[in-house]
Amino acid sequence: MKAANSLELVATPTAASCARSLVYLTLRSWKLGYLTEAASILMDELVTSVVPNIDEAVLRCIHVRVLLLDDGRLIVEVVDQDGKSTWRDIPTTTPAGLPRRVRPSQPASEPI
Repeated sequence: MKAANSLELVATPTAASCARSLVYLTLRSWKLGYLTEAASILMDELVTSVVPNIDEAVLRCIHVRVLLLDDGRLIVEVVDQDGKSTWRDIPTTTPAGLPRRVRPSQPASEPI
């Protein structure tokens, strides 16, 4: 694993927003800002699928992680308090090893 960042959150409706902030700040610091939109959408879907399944009468936490693997994949993951992990991966490069472009119509000189 090249890098990782994580955050423990109370499983409330605001957890998705906090998880998206983790994704944004982490990818910007790793110079992978071009993946922010896709990774944020996936993280949001993962968190919102876990939070409604949690009993509101009991305070529960979730653990969200952003991982950059040696093989060039970016992983967004949510782990509930019972240890059940749900994750999605995003390739950071094309098969040719070039940076993956989320918006290929933009000129190369502009940030992606």
